[in-house]
Amino acid sequence: MSFSVELERACELAREAGRALGEHYQMAVDRDGDPGSGEAALDVAREIIAAGLRKDFPEDALLLKGQAAPSDPSESGRIWMVDPLDGIREFAARNGEFSVLIGLVVGGEPVAGAIYQPTTDLLHRAARGEGAEVERQGERSPLSVSEVSTTDAMVLVASRSHRDTRVDDARYLLGIGEWILSGSVGIKIGLIAERRCDVYVHPSGHTKVWDTCAPEVILVEAGGQMTDCYGAALRYDRGRLLHHRGIVASNGQVHEEVVDAAARAIRGELDDYDDEDEE
Repeated sequence: MSFSVELERACELAREAGRALGEHYQMAVDRDGDPGSGEAALDVAREIIAAGLRKDFPEDALLLKGQAAPSDPSESGRIWMVDPLDGIREFAARNGEFSVLIGLVVGGEPVAGAIYQPTTDLLHRAARGEGAEVERQGERSPLSVSEVSTTDAMVLVASRSHRDTRVDDARYLLGIGEWILSGSVGIKIGLIAERRCDVYVHPSGHTKVWDTCAPEVILVEAGGQMTDCYGAALRYDRGRLLHHRGIVASNGQVHEEVVDAAARAIRGELDDYDDEDEE
């Protein structure tokens, strides 16, 4: 089954919501920041996306950031999972690292997704079985993860605003010496899909389903892999909002090894790890 129609609409709405976010973002910059601007921007973007999806797919269920799980999901098992402003702290910090995430789950699996970064006009997109693409300045290019297969040669991307010492522990266990920081789950997964990074480890159990739905299908279609920190598939069941066991994303080359390191870091199994070894 093709989901190209759904993908095109998701991309259109992501761009439309992104333009609205961009306007609020610029106003915040002009005013030297406004603590409430992130929430106001989120509300506007959420309404744009919700109105568009309800109009074009009235039978589908809709789960938006900040809302409870739908009490009456569609009988077809179709549910849109949307984060209108992924990276609200980065929005408030005015570093540009925020995005719009729109994903579709059918039968418990992500099948289409769009990630749009307003500050760079960068769109990552994918539908199940149709590959992943990145759109820059109106031109599309296929996405394919790196082929780096040794962990000490990999680049790890970590959260800028949600630092976790267990990520440093996992990096140590894997022998990864190079890492970068970024906001937004969507942007971080885009970096892996574009071969700019290879691994993302997030042990926290606070990541929501709307944070991973669109990114997961894009990463998988680009050849990568996303699971929880123990190697199990992420679940998008009815009523489920949190990924309690964290998330691991990679180029898929040595995913099991990355998962093992993440699980060991969570359990505190660090062998002879010495903080003084870290620069």
